[in-house]
Amino acid sequence: MMERPWLKQYPAGVASEVDTSACPTLASLLEDSFSRFPGRTAFVCMDQPLSYAELDRASRALGAWLQARGLQPGERIAVMLPNLLQYPIAAAAILRIGCVVVNVNPLYSARELQYQLQDSGARAIVILENFAATLERVLPETGIEHVVVASIGEMFKFPKDALVNFLLRHVRKMVPHWHLPGHVKFNQAVVQGGSMALSAPSIQPSDLAVLQYTGGTTGRSKGAMLRHSALVAAVLSTDEWCKPAQERIKSEQYNVVCALPLYHCFAFVSCMLCSMRFGSCSFLIPNPRDLGATIKALRGHKLHVFPGVNTLFNALLNHPEFSSLDFSELTVTTSGGMAAQSSVARRWLEATGCPMAEAYGMSEFSCGATCNRLDLSDFTGTVGIPMPGVDACVLDEDGVRLPAGEAGSRPARGANDGRLLEQAGRISAGHDGGWLDAHGRHRRHGRFGLSAHPGPQEGPDQCQRLQGLPERGGRSRIRPSWRAGMCGNRRGRRTQRGGAGVVRGEERPGAGRGGVARLLRRPADCLQAPARSRFFRVAAQVKCGENPSP
Repeated sequence: MMERPWLKQYPAGVASEVDTSACPTLASLLEDSFSRFPGRTAFVCMDQPLSYAELDRASRALGAWLQARGLQPGERIAVMLPNLLQYPIAAAAILRIGCVVVNVNPLYSARELQYQLQDSGARAIVILENFAATLERVLPETGIEHVVVASIGEMFKFPKDALVNFLLRHVRKMVPHWHLPGHVKFNQAVVQGGSMALSAPSIQPSDLAVLQYTGGTTGRSKGAMLRHSALVAAVLSTDEWCKPAQERIKSEQYNVVCALPLYHCFAFVSCMLCSMRFGSCSFLIPNPRDLGATIKALRGHKLHVFPGVNTLFNALLNHPEFSSLDFSELTVTTSGGMAAQSSVARRWLEATGCPMAEAYGMSEFSCGATCNRLDLSDFTGTVGIPMPGVDACVLDEDGVRLPAGEAGSRPARGANDGRLLEQAGRISAGHDGGWLDAHGRHRRHGRFGLSAHPGPQEGPDQCQRLQGLPERGGRSRIRPSWRAGMCGNRRGRRTQRGGAGVVRGEERPGAGRGGVARLLRRPADCLQAPARSRFFRVAAQVKCGENPSP
């Protein structure tokens, strides 16, 4: 059995494993929250509340409407919405009927949207009217048969609903002209479904729940296949990890800031699923770039949990009205998605009195893999220790475990991991590099990515995705991994300018020792034919014989 030095760092009362038997699927987890917190407010958006009971009724009605359109369990339904009240309704409806949520970035271009809809095989889509013109351009090239169109104002009561929609459509011109024959309005679908009975299907923990597309930092965006069991494990792991913080929150209901986009795995798990598990109230921020509107939406409320990214925290700290927010009971601030700067963490602690806990995860891992303890009093500069139910280590480029302090690739495994969607026999994966200190704390140091290679590959257990390391002549050296995505370094040659160089198809010794490289793909013409050598640009920090600095 793997040695787990990080367990010595666990807070008292936090278990090392999670038990998903009580709520084996997301549908059962949602039903549990609906039954326990019917009178509580689940979400607030633009001062419009949505209770757990209202969310239950609306998602049940929309689910029945989707079933009446012939959508069967396992079929994919795209959700192209920002942080609006329609998002949790749509997501809950899809999960309750056993279909698969395909999260789509609303800011996608027509080409990006077409690729994702084709790649996922989505048969239906729930989309905001502001982006319907983009869908119109690619709809004939996709398999979409049913279109549900939402508007920002429709969740408000009269006359605010009409005023908001009129302002956005005709004054601010934020809704381009669009034409989608046969579409149905979101509220209309909910009303029609209200007179129908939802047929609860038999959903298994191993069934696919979400197709979460990656950001595409190592190539074309790929769909992480997240099972019900994986996402439930992620939620329960977070629940267990938050126990020390929950004991310090005085209020009966927690207020969670949801400024991160729900179509991203970080927010989908931490701001929606975990929030509903806790019976919390999430304040949905449709456009966090509008800092004034963000602060206005949060003003007057005691904030308890604030997940975010470094850029958001930094922007808020520099806003003149930031001090008007009530942080008197802020207990948890988690930073992920990118490295948190120590200067920002220090200023955040001074302004709010709440230390920033940095976390790490990937889409393929249902969001979280490691996190700092939530009872610490200061910023650690690491991404913490593996969360309950997660194993992790650091490997060299040959897959051999490295001792504490050595840099290499950092795989992880757990009940909350997934695998990448395979289409047309092509595979592609990426992973992060870093090292493990003597206390089991992880440090990030760059991301590795490799291009796709022809032909399906499979491995044992969770290793459903393999990654080829290009060699001379375009041949691939395949190595298995614990996670969805291979681990391996690419050797580079140290140059006269601090280690930056170009790695071709052949191996070049030197840069792999004591250093970690960030691999960025060269132009596409270098990667067209499998028989040709691949080219990679390597920006490496090479410290032979030394450990990378924090």
